[in-house]
Amino acid sequence: GLKPGEIDQYLLHQASSLALDTLSRRLALAPERVCRNIERIGNTVSASIPILIKDYFSRAHVPPGNRLLLCGFGVGYSWGSVLATR
Repeated sequence: GLKPGEIDQYLLHQASSLALDTLSRRLALAPERVCRNIERIGNTVSASIPILIKDYFSRAHVPPGNRLLLCGFGVGYSWGSVLATR
């Protein structure tokens, strides 16, 4: 029931810059709300979201109550998402 603007940060699988740009554009997400490390470390497959979480919490103050949407996707049509609150 949440609107995209009610999510503080999107942590998406870092498949490629093209994938992140396309998802961000199609979902009308503000660039500052989409975590990225693909340019720095590339696609780390199944470890991309755990590494992204570590990077995000290392570089940003994440206040209590922040809503984080984590979404991973892979081969074929497999995907999984979770909404977490700090």
